[in-house]
Amino acid sequence: MHDGCSTAHGDNFQTAAIECYNSNPNQIVAVGVNCIAPHVVEDLIKDINKNRETPIPLIVYANSGEHYNPETG
Repeated sequence: MHDGCSTAHGDNFQTAAIECYNSNPNQIVAVGVNCIAPHVVEDLIKDINKNRETPIPLIVYANSGEHYNPETG
């Protein structure tokens, strides 16, 4: 999610989140992101509830801004 709109897999985050939530809103408590750079959070979620009669509950747990290094963990 380095570009503020895509998942790590390359899918559009908002499209994926909306499709997941709409598939069964009675069993999904919220849609969110975890361990993500704070500067991309707003772009990921800012319009997710635009034009929705019932908003999707959102949850965000951003990291503190550090970058993951796979060599050092």
